[in-house]
Amino acid sequence: MNNNAPHYTELPIAQLEENKGQIDGLPANPRNIQPDKLAKLKRSILDNPDMLQLRGILVYPHGDKYIVIGGNMRLRAMVELGMTSAPCVVIPSHVTADKLRAKSQAGQLCAFSYICKRLQSGYVEPTATGHFISVDFIDLIVLCKSQTNLE
Repeated sequence: MNNNAPHYTELPIAQLEENKGQIDGLPANPRNIQPDKLAKLKRSILDNPDMLQLRGILVYPHGDKYIVIGGNMRLRAMVELGMTSAPCVVIPSHVTADKLRAKSQAGQLCAFSYICKRLQSGYVEPTATGHFISVDFIDLIVLCKSQTNLE
């Protein structure tokens, strides 16, 4: 495995912590989780649990835990639903807080995670006309990495 690239794995929820500012230089998640949106998300997870696999929670190693950089509301919903593990994309520990902050604010890490997982699962995106786009996996990963500037 390339230690310089994010990797996808299943982690115990007990090892995940919401971003409350534990990482120096990275502010706490500013998003407020609203009860009605959380309830909708929980219903969606119950109705379509396989969808969690398509968009892993973005985490960053911090001591013996992982801090959630993207997906705090999904984590909260999974905890409240009694789940014990979560699909995660682990950001390499060499990525600086400045890069984490810039990318999490822009939402680019979430897009990177989503695209990579969909490609890994063999999913091909239909166009608006119903045709399918053939995408070279390696070219798209290189593009995603260049856009997210993780290396």
